[in-house]
Amino acid sequence: MKRARAFIVLGMHRSGTSALAGFLESAGAVGPKTEMRPTDDNPKGYVESKHVMAFNDALLKRMGSQWDDPFKSERALSNTYRVTAKTYRDALAVLDAEFGQAELIVLKDPRICRMVPFWQKALNKFGAETLPVLAVRNPLEVAKSLSKRDNMPVERSVLLWLRHTLEAEFNTRALDRVVVRYDQLLDDPASVAEQLNSTFALDPSQFRIEERGGSFLAPELHHQKASLQHLSNRPETAEWVLDCFNAMCELSRPDGEQNQALKTLDAVRDAFNAACVSFLPILTQIGNECKASASSVDELTAQLTEFENTNQSLEQKLNGVRSDRDQIRSRSEALAAQLVKSE
Repeated sequence: MKRARAFIVLGMHRSGTSALAGFLESAGAVGPKTEMRPTDDNPKGYVESKHVMAFNDALLKRMGSQWDDPFKSERALSNTYRVTAKTYRDALAVLDAEFGQAELIVLKDPRICRMVPFWQKALNKFGAETLPVLAVRNPLEVAKSLSKRDNMPVERSVLLWLRHTLEAEFNTRALDRVVVRYDQLLDDPASVAEQLNSTFALDPSQFRIEERGGSFLAPELHHQKASLQHLSNRPETAEWVLDCFNAMCELSRPDGEQNQALKTLDAVRDAFNAACVSFLPILTQIGNECKASASSVDELTAQLTEFENTNQSLEQKLNGVRSDRDQIRSRSEALAAQLVKSE
């Protein structure tokens, strides 16, 4: 019998995952002990473990990827790096340090979207049942937020959104789950509470959304708003992105067309993955060339800086020589004047 239950909040960066995790935590779930500090981007906090984030960054690096890589699917990552028993032991150590003996926890890091099977297995080894809660936000809003925070181009942001969303959705299909739209969470948290309770049969002695959960939400913090029309009118937004967003919105509705939405997501995922396999070598080559160019620019910049420093030093020495010359000239003229007088 499992000793704990674990909300695992899944969604692209800037998709409202922090608001959703904070909503769950304020309602009774236990967050990590080493939560990231609030920032201007997330003034109410992230409800995200610094150690989980560091662990995931390191694991992604071993898999030949990083947080802002939209091209490698979970399967591609798994084929690149075989997770070892030690990797699971390290994950269990992180979970134990962050959550201890808590019976209801909330685990959140957008990077987990691309490693759901690993974390589900880790939670199972930890003795916790996985309760997936997927956060969905208009990808154009996500792109605007990332542009403001990281100066990331819209084209890359929406592909990242697509990768995170497709992986999180596909790898949680076998589990009971809840899909939550960001605007739904802010505008109608009671409906989210109803979905969570009906799906997961939550213990009211541990979890009371109606009494406490709304304290974390702040609708005025919903910046970078965009409509579905705005999304469909943007040329940078591929049809895959629009189809995926519409399908996820359908999954968020209890009476939505689930089967059709899943078929759409399958088609988008297959097409996107095939395109990534086809174009990744070219994109990798272009990326390496860009890195080489950037390295050359950095080297030239360093040489220019060194030259400017050397030139400045020479100018200072030259000015010193000129000063000495002027002093010698003044003394010579004074001595000449004295000689003239003495004659």
